[in-house]
Formats: sequence, structure tokens, C-alpha cells
Amino acid sequence: MVARHAASPRRILDVACGTGSFEVRLLERFPQVCVTGVDLSPDMLERARARFNGEERVRWIQSSAEHLPVDPASFDVVTCNNALHLIPDQAAALAEFRRVLVPRGILIVIDWDRNAPTIKLVNLNYEIFGQHPRHIMNAGELSRTIERSGFEILQVERFPATWFWRVAAVAARKVA
Repeated sequence: MVARHAASPRRILDVACGTGSFEVRLLERFPQVCVTGVDLSPDMLERARARFNGEERVRWIQSSAEHLPVDPASFDVVTCNNALHLIPDQAAALAEFRRVLVPRGILIVIDWDRNAPTIKLVNLNYEIFGQHPRHIMNAGELSRTIERSGFEILQVERFPATWFWRVAAVAARKVA
């Protein structure tokens, strides 16, 4: 989805990067890009650093999505994969994504799709047993939430991530 909406990005910010698996794919697809991975977990970032073993095109930052310690308008693309539902203040995170994007920069959000039967079961389990609260949206809600945060929606799709798991994906452009 990044390649479809950002032909030759120079700087990509991946929020909630985990162990860096998406960074591997980004660097394969865009060899010229510099990627910054942000994650709240120091353990995940340590695993990401080990995976890349000093790769100069990647840097890692420990931070929440709601308070990104980067300059305004410093990224061509911001991605957030399978994590928006975990962020306590989604509106603040989306405002931060918008802040750090260049004018007309691209936002790609892929997250769990609440309308998928398996996600409904997982979400019900969280509610019944009082586990970590999540705000899981369906594709339409995700799209409207992103649009209300100052983005023009470019593409919305739902697809299976695995045989068990369905996700919603939204590509959007920062409105100047």
C-alpha cells in the first residue's frame, strides 16, 4: 500500500514498529529510504536493533504514539500496522501523525477489522475478562476517524491478513 501511494519516499516513520519486520520489507522495496521505527516497548526495540545490526538506514526511538519526539513535517510517510486499537488516545496519535508528515504526506494505517467474525470473538473475550482495553474499529469507522483528523482518504480496503485474521487498511493524504 505504501508503494501504491508514495512512489519514492525518502523518510518513513513506522509507529508501533515492534521487532522491525515491516522495516525489512520497506528497505527491500525502497532501498533509498531512511526508516524510523517507534515503539513503546524497549524489549521490542532491542529485538529490532539486533535484527538490523547497525543498519544505517534505520533508527529506533522508544516513545508513545501520542507524543512522538520528532520534528514537525519530517516524514513523507507514516505507517501504523496492527496497533492503532492499542493506543489509548487515538485522536492524539493521529494528530501526531499529521504533525510529523510533510504537506500532502501519506498515512497508512492497517488495523484489526471489528466486523470480522474472529475479531468479534477476540474483542468479546477482552470485554468479558476485563483484559487490556482496545478500541477496535471497522473499516468505515477507521476511515472516518482518520478523515476527521485532517486527512483526505485515498483508499480503504479490507483483507485477510491470515486465514483467521481480517484487517482494515486506510491510505490517506495530509490535507494542507
